[in-house]
Amino acid sequence: MVPWCHGATAPRCLGAMVPCCLGAMVPRSYGATVHWFHGPLVPRCHGTTTVPWCVGAMVPRCPGAMVPRCHGAIAPRCRGDIVPRCHGTTTVPWCIGAMVPRCPGAMVPRCHGAIAPRCHGDMVPRCLAALVLWCHGALVPWCHDATVPSCLGAMVPVCHDALVPRCQCATVPWCHGACVPWCYVAMVPSCLGGVSSIALAGHKNL
Repeated sequence: MVPWCHGATAPRCLGAMVPCCLGAMVPRSYGATVHWFHGPLVPRCHGTTTVPWCVGAMVPRCPGAMVPRCHGAIAPRCRGDIVPRCHGTTTVPWCIGAMVPRCPGAMVPRCHGAIAPRCHGDMVPRCLAALVLWCHGALVPWCHDATVPSCLGAMVPVCHDALVPRCQCATVPWCHGACVPWCYVAMVPSCLGGVSSIALAGHKNL
């Protein structure tokens, strides 16, 4: 796969051995042994020494279990609940908690809340919600849903849906199926109509 994909051996992929992936041995992934992962043994990961921006636990700069930009509970910029800039109360932007500065509702930028930009809420730009640009709600880049500007079908770049460039499509380069970079579903502009060589290469390593 290509960087930032769900493939398996390309940098920045969700596969298994590329940086920024959900695989298992690349930085910024959901795998298991690379920094920026959801894994368990690499710095900045979900494992044990994780690191900031992870979903793991026990990472430097964390008093409890999660680091910045994680799903944990006690590290700054995490979904935690006892560390400054976290899910607790004053959390901070880019968290999954609630009641953080710069948020009108309950979540901050890039959170799982509901009213902060770049969150998983439902009315803030770049969220996983449902009605704000860049959110999970509908069709904005970096979202999980549909019905946001800058989207063709249902998901935008770095989303979990299906009709926006940079998704986990299936017929465009830089995607899980074969689609466009930063995507998750299928049917995105700039698609060849079939599986690209890059995508095929990624599938070989799944």
